[in-house]
Amino acid sequence: VMFCGAGILALIERLGRDNDRGLLPALWLLGLPVAYSILDPPTDFLLVGNFGRYFFPLFPVLIVVGVLGIERAWVSLGRWLQVGSLKLPLRALILVLIFVPTLHNVVLGARFYGKNLANVRDSDIAAADWLADRLDPEALLAVVDIGALKYKLPNRVVDLAGIANPEVHQLGFRAFLELNRPDYLVVFPERFRQLVDDKVSFGLVHLIPIPDNITMGGNTIGIYTTPWTRFPLSSVSRRENP
Repeated sequence: VMFCGAGILALIERLGRDNDRGLLPALWLLGLPVAYSILDPPTDFLLVGNFGRYFFPLFPVLIVVGVLGIERAWVSLGRWLQVGSLKLPLRALILVLIFVPTLHNVVLGARFYGKNLANVRDSDIAAADWLADRLDPEALLAVVDIGALKYKLPNRVVDLAGIANPEVHQLGFRAFLELNRPDYLVVFPERFRQLVDDKVSFGLVHLIPIPDNITMGGNTIGIYTTPWTRFPLSSVSRRENP
């Protein structure tokens, strides 16, 4: 990040020369945040994703442009660093200083990533598996996490998080649901308390706890009927029948 500005200046300096590679990397680094800011609704909601994951596509280009920014300094470095009577390989020492903290973070990140996967498995995937043999494929779902549910189920979905359906932020949840009339909600009750507390309109049919949650939008995920439910759930999963 510190050297990225120098890398962008190096790209500009190369324009029109034999080693000109254009400004696309620099434009990507600037353009993606600008695009997200345009898509963000005028609310407190920020389009960054859990742990900022929507900005992860910036990282590879950021590294390349940052390396370009230190290219001249790297070339000008001598091969050895004299410290008293010791003669140390300077470039190797710099690489160690750069990558050792990164490798440490990779080890910590592996555990963190494993917990992320477990949280998704115990929530969205568990809800999709529970619905798979109970839900009519024609039923419309209103969900807050469209990825796993849409991937594992044939049903159409509308997105309460507002990524696939950004109009939800202008309409509000209740008006958005009245417009789309879903058969079921699959949401985190803690996040959608204003909806699920209306037990006349939204009836809980299944609640799944999410152990040791650090990833999802709540510590439980619930499946709810709506005023527009047209397709009743099968009382017993076909998987449970011999």
